[in-house]
Amino acid sequence: MCGVPSGLAYDSAADTVLVACQGGELVTLPAAGGDALRTVNVEQDLRDVIVQGERVFVSSFKRAELLELDAQGAIITREEPSDLTGVFLSPFAGIESPDRTLEAAVAWRTVASPSGAISMVHQRAQLDEIDIGLPGHDGTVAAEEGAAGGGSPDDECFVNEDGTTSCVAPRGPSTPGFPGDSGGGYGAGGGSCTSIVETSVTTFGGDGTVKSGPPVVGAVLPVDGAISPDGRYMAIAVAGAFEDQTFFFGSSSEGMGVIMVDQMAEIPAGECVVAGSSHPGGMIGSGQSVAVAFDSAGALVVQTRDPNRLRIYEAGCAAGCVPMLDISLGGEARRDTGHDLFHANAGGGLACASCHPGGGDDGRTWHFKNLGPRRTQLFTMGIKGTEPLHWDGDLPTLSELVGEVFVRRMGGAPQTQARVEAMDSWMNTLQVLPALRAHDDPAAQRGKELFESSEVECTTCHVGEKLTNNKTVDVGTGGAFQVPSLINVAYHQPFIHTGCAQTLRQRFDADCGGGDLHGKTSQLSPDQIDDLVAYLETL
Repeated sequence: MCGVPSGLAYDSAADTVLVACQGGELVTLPAAGGDALRTVNVEQDLRDVIVQGERVFVSSFKRAELLELDAQGAIITREEPSDLTGVFLSPFAGIESPDRTLEAAVAWRTVASPSGAISMVHQRAQLDEIDIGLPGHDGTVAAEEGAAGGGSPDDECFVNEDGTTSCVAPRGPSTPGFPGDSGGGYGAGGGSCTSIVETSVTTFGGDGTVKSGPPVVGAVLPVDGAISPDGRYMAIAVAGAFEDQTFFFGSSSEGMGVIMVDQMAEIPAGECVVAGSSHPGGMIGSGQSVAVAFDSAGALVVQTRDPNRLRIYEAGCAAGCVPMLDISLGGEARRDTGHDLFHANAGGGLACASCHPGGGDDGRTWHFKNLGPRRTQLFTMGIKGTEPLHWDGDLPTLSELVGEVFVRRMGGAPQTQARVEAMDSWMNTLQVLPALRAHDDPAAQRGKELFESSEVECTTCHVGEKLTNNKTVDVGTGGAFQVPSLINVAYHQPFIHTGCAQTLRQRFDADCGGGDLHGKTSQLSPDQIDDLVAYLETL
C-alpha cells in the first residue's frame, strides 16, 4: 500500500483502517481486509493518524506538526507546539541553563485523549548558535595552548577565522549515573536542562488551543506514548534512558495526562520537570522500553527490547512498582552493543538517535560557532565506504567521529575499538528506504539520462554504489564540502549543508545550489529540471 507505513487508526463509523505513510500517502483499507479503498497524497513525512468522529488528523514526524484533513484528504489546519525561550531552571540544585530558544522537532508519538484533546510527545531542538569549541576553518591550533586567551594550561585553544584565539575547558566523559553532568559542547548534562535536544509534551485542544509543556529532564528518545482510558495518565517509553529509568508518567486534573504534572499551568515558566522531583510522577521498570499502552482497565503495558518482555503494572502505579505480570516474548534476546551505543543517553542529555532517528535525520540545520550551519546527515545508506566523515571531511574514520562527537561533544565515555566496530556494524545493517518514485517512471528515465550525461556532469562526483566519490569539493555553496551520497536523498529535505533548499527543485537555484559549479544545469529547461528531480526520487 506504501513504501514506509508509519501510523494507523481505526475508523469505527466507516469500519475502515487508515494508514499514514512516510512518503505522504494516507491509505484507507476495509477493516475486514482487501484492497485499498482510497489513497490520497497529503505531504511527505507523515507519522501518526487519529480519527475523532468525522475529523481526521495526521502528524508530521520531523516538523512536529498536527494537520487536520478534510473529507478529500486536503489540509485545512496546521498547528505546532510553541517555541520555548528563556533560561530554564532544573529541579537539580537549581541549575540554570543559558538563555536560549528551543523549537519543536521530531514528534515521536501523537495520541488522542478520551476528552477529545490530542497529545504529542516530541523533542525540541536548540535554535541558537552552539559553541562546540572547534578550531576555525583553517584548522590551525594555537601554539600557546592555555596561555593564549587567558586560559589555564589544560585548556584547548584554537585560532578563529578572524585570527583571534579562543580557549575552552577540555571536554570529557560525563559523571556516571543519573542525572549526568557532561561538559560536552552539546550541553551540560541530563540533569541540568541544557541539552540542545529536550523532550516535551504538547496538547492540542481541538478548538485551536495549544498547550506546550516544559522540558522533561532525562527523557531521552521518547519513542512512544499512551494515555490512560480515564485521561489522567500519560506514559512515555524512553528508549535512551539511563539504566534505572525507563519511562515517566504523571497525572493532570485537566484530563490530558502529562508527564509528572498536576496541572501544566502550575509549572512556572522556564522550569524543567524530572521524575522524582517535587512534581508528581515517577519512573519504574528496567530494560530499554520501546512501546507503551494502557488496557481498558487502566493497567499499563510496557514492552522492552532487551530483555524482550511485556511488563504489566496496575492502574495508577507510582515509581518503584513491581509488575503484576512479567511475560517473556520468547525467542532469543540478542543484545547489540552498536544499537545500545547509538540509542543510549551519552551523558549530555541526548543520544545519537536524538538527531538521527532510525539512523536517518531530524531534518534540521544546526548553527555552530566558528563553523556555520550544518544540516544533519543521514546514515540509512550505511557510512562504511563513505569516509572521510562530516560535511567538512575532517574525520577520517568512525573512531575519530565517536571520539569527537560522542565523547567530546555529547559527554560520553571513551569507547574501545571493539565497541566502535560494534556501532559500525549495527549502522551498516540499516535499510535503505523504498524509493518514492518508480524507476520506470518516464520522467525519471529522462532525468537519469540527464544525470549521467557529460553535458550536465552530475556523475563527475556522484558515482559508484553510493553515488559519491568521497571527495571534498567546492561547488559554489560557500566552501569545500564532502560529496554526500544521494541514496534516499528525496527523504532528506532540506538540502545542501546549509539546508537552504527546502525542495529538490530549489537545490537547482543558483543562489542556493552553487549554479554551474554544482553540475552544469543552467541551460536546462524547467521541464528538464523536473525530470532530474523525478530521477532523484527513484534513488
